[in-house]
Amino acid sequence: VGHGLASIEKWSRKRREATGDKQTLETSVVDLVFSRRPCMNRGACSSPLAFRLSPHRGGTIEAYNSPMLPEPGEEFLLPLFPLPNVVFFPRTRLPLHVFEPRYRQMVADAMAGEERIGMILLEPGWEATYDGAPAVHPVGTLGQIESLVELDDGRYTLVLNGKARFRVVEQVIEAPYRVARVVRLPELGSSPEITYAMREWLVELSLRYLEFVPEPNRVPELKTADCEELTNALVMSLPIGVEEKQRLLEIDTVVERAESVGEMLRERLETLQFLAPFRHEGDPTQN
Repeated sequence: VGHGLASIEKWSRKRREATGDKQTLETSVVDLVFSRRPCMNRGACSSPLAFRLSPHRGGTIEAYNSPMLPEPGEEFLLPLFPLPNVVFFPRTRLPLHVFEPRYRQMVADAMAGEERIGMILLEPGWEATYDGAPAVHPVGTLGQIESLVELDDGRYTLVLNGKARFRVVEQVIEAPYRVARVVRLPELGSSPEITYAMREWLVELSLRYLEFVPEPNRVPELKTADCEELTNALVMSLPIGVEEKQRLLEIDTVVERAESVGEMLRERLETLQFLAPFRHEGDPTQN
């Protein structure tokens, strides 16, 4: 923990010097401590989550309990929850079962702070160093804890609400869990006409695709979801590999991401239509 705080202080000092601000480092930086026990009451214990960069105070770290999201391009600190098989998208929801002690601590600290967790995908080859800090992809999604149940043995079940994409700038703490300095990424739009046409195309493809899926994964109501929400929900629902989902997550332009998802749907539809005459009715194991 001490090493992590030193890293934050060192980085904060460099940021202040780079901007020409010679003021003394704010003491709030050295007051950062980890809670060593679960703390479920907001404000009852300190947490590495309850801090952000202060552009008005020399780039130092200050206490921050506002529920407002950082603006696109703004840097902030975020705990990372790396997983090998999950790519999380904004405007979707993700149920989680948290059982590892380090991530149970992370959830407890999050509940004492801003109730936010950064979901991020592990790089291939993570198995050899999973108990440490294996490499992660650079882009993840900030999730707000929407509901949480603490079980009798200390495990948690919770649901995250995807709020925004982020890019890792630097990992500043590695234990007991990772905390990174991240920057919020924008969701770049296009003209209303192009966005509307892309959404209508996705709706049409989705309705045709659902005809071939006996028990489809849940997606938002097609009549009410906008282009971004529909696109991201489809990515979460489609049976595609995590590396491909990660590639889609890293696309900044909503319409470009939607087009990629639409092409995947179109190709799957062509395959399903070709195989339709050969499908066995009643016994899906024979298909």
